[in-house]
Amino acid sequence: MPIDTNWIEENILLHKLDRADQTLLDEVFEISRYQVGDEIVSQGHTGGGLHILRSGSASITQKNGKKCLLLGQADEGALFGAMSFLTENLASATVTAHSDCLTYKLNLDGYCTLLTKNQKLLLSLFTYMLSHSGEVLRKMNTQYAEQADSVRSA
Repeated sequence: MPIDTNWIEENILLHKLDRADQTLLDEVFEISRYQVGDEIVSQGHTGGGLHILRSGSASITQKNGKKCLLLGQADEGALFGAMSFLTENLASATVTAHSDCLTYKLNLDGYCTLLTKNQKLLLSLFTYMLSHSGEVLRKMNTQYAEQADSVRSA
């Protein structure tokens, strides 16, 4: 089954792709399906790639000693695995399917293929990654500020 390049155009890249670009994306992305409760990324393990959540939802948690903290929720269009993908560090959190999920995963080989065959397409993907990461950080900052305000008010 090929990836949904129309969805990629409309939601990730925000521009139309020609047939060669569509074929290339289909070559470099791996399609994975997960059922409720499946771990998509496991904290402390190699991430293995950059995931784009095509459909479904997932929870992002982090174990800290005996505590398991809920860091957030990933919905359609979310990216995860970026930090371990870019740095080759171990995954800092676990991403668990909250509903049936479909992901598009870019691994290192796919990244290298894009780097050699179509840098413009790779740049578009990384622009989305940076934009998405910025939105996540803004949301975290807002939540932190709200928590700090509630502590000061108490």
